[in-house]
Amino acid sequence: MKNFFNSLLLLFIVAYLTPAQDYSLSFDGNSYVTVPHSDTLNLSNHLTIECWFSVQGGSINDWIGMICKLDASAVSYSGYFFGLNQGISSYPNQIWFLIYPSGNNVNYSFTPALNQWYNLTVTYDGSIMKMFLDGNLVQQTSTSSLIASNTFPLTIGGQNGNWWNRNLNGKIDEVRISSIARYDNNFTPTTHFDNDIYTIALYHFNEGTGDIVYDSSGNNLTGTIFGATWSSGVLASVSEALTNPTEFKLSQNYPNPFNPNTRIKYSIPQLSNVVIEVFDILGNEIEILVNEEKSVGTYELTWNAASLPSGVYFYQIKAGDFVETKKMVLMK
Repeated sequence: MKNFFNSLLLLFIVAYLTPAQDYSLSFDGNSYVTVPHSDTLNLSNHLTIECWFSVQGGSINDWIGMICKLDASAVSYSGYFFGLNQGISSYPNQIWFLIYPSGNNVNYSFTPALNQWYNLTVTYDGSIMKMFLDGNLVQQTSTSSLIASNTFPLTIGGQNGNWWNRNLNGKIDEVRISSIARYDNNFTPTTHFDNDIYTIALYHFNEGTGDIVYDSSGNNLTGTIFGATWSSGVLASVSEALTNPTEFKLSQNYPNPFNPNTRIKYSIPQLSNVVIEVFDILGNEIEILVNEEKSVGTYELTWNAASLPSGVYFYQIKAGDFVETKKMVLMK
């Protein structure tokens, strides 16, 4: 009997200490999640919408909704759109937050790398809409009103009967909608959103089975899955990427060629004074992107070359005795 209770105790300890599997939802371009209408999901004049997403491939041209509260038949233009715009390219090349019918919006030119997780966040504090990508403020615009009210369901990943037929081909994890502007300046995104008094809806997508996604905000805004499948989540991927680097590294910018924004990632294995500069093909200094002390970690920045002509440019990192230079092409 003693051995039995010892075995039972061991099983309990293992079950208690073993972390829950991290899941996300994978969308194939036709699937989606629907959350029935609730007045709490209609936006007021202070908000944050945030999620983690990755793109697995192209979809039908034009708008690709990730989090929306719109009429899928497009009979009524009222509500909000939070997602990607593909235009006429092969893959999405813009991110948008758009309010109907006012047309108020904030958007940013961005082509995501396939199968890479990104944190996308939009805030509104009553006067300024801000967009953050991986915690970096990439765009902002002033607007006087942001009320978007309707009786349509909230959809994640796409829409049922969407007249555009433009659903996400990719993954979504950790969705949170809040009644406050949570961020004002650059921040470090977390892979697990917490619940608090400002949370309207919160989806961790860690069920891992079945066709229901549960709202962790306490507001009982349960969603139903149509076609989307369970997949590995953002936590494992991002945690691996955040592992302390063991060597200096300057990665190739992405996208390349680019217009007008590109992203540059670099790794610092020890506390260092870091300088990153951009030069033209003649060696003239164009801009200093970084000039400060950096602790151990992997960093990423976005460079906007909207004011520059097309051509070949070089970016260089100096950190202690480490120096590396790479080429990039601005193509307008």
